[in-house]
Amino acid sequence: MDNWKLLQSKLKEKLRQNSDVFNMDNPAVDKVRLGEAGWKERYYEQKFSENFHGEIDDLRRDIVQKYTEGLCWIMHYYYEGVCSCIGSIHIIMHHLLQT
Repeated sequence: MDNWKLLQSKLKEKLRQNSDVFNMDNPAVDKVRLGEAGWKERYYEQKFSENFHGEIDDLRRDIVQKYTEGLCWIMHYYYEGVCSCIGSIHIIMHHLLQT
């Protein structure tokens, strides 16, 4: 049991060191600066830096499409069983995006 308590205390201390809430020596830097001009661009660049090339509308459209594809797959899985054909998701997406 002593090893377990030691592990717990070390883990707790490590989590506190890495947490911005407890680490006052190194507070988090707000790179997005919500409320200031240009915050949307900074947000998408910060969160999706690999995919962001300055076209927010295209990126948002892609995110919405991928999210909706995931929801369609989950709905199909729960109501119809394992999806054997990815093409059906694209058909569903096409009809959803047209409405």
